[in-house]
Amino acid sequence: MFLRYATARYKTEQREAAYRFYVSECLKIISENTANYGGGKFMNKSLYDVLNSHGFEGAKNAEEIIDDIVKRAGIEVIE
Repeated sequence: MFLRYATARYKTEQREAAYRFYVSECLKIISENTANYGGGKFMNKSLYDVLNSHGFEGAKNAEEIIDDIVKRAGIEVIE
């Protein structure tokens, strides 16, 4: 009995995940077409890639970002 439930639940989750992926790709294509028509920019990564990525190359932690902003702005930090 439980195995049937688990199998049915798995199939339902897979179907829902496929639908979410399909909808996100459609929305991405719509936004790309709209941006191209209007001369704007668009996100070149899909939602699936964003949600399933484990960071990206060149990722900085908060301290590195703060140091970069302070350096570029020419701010003197007094501690």
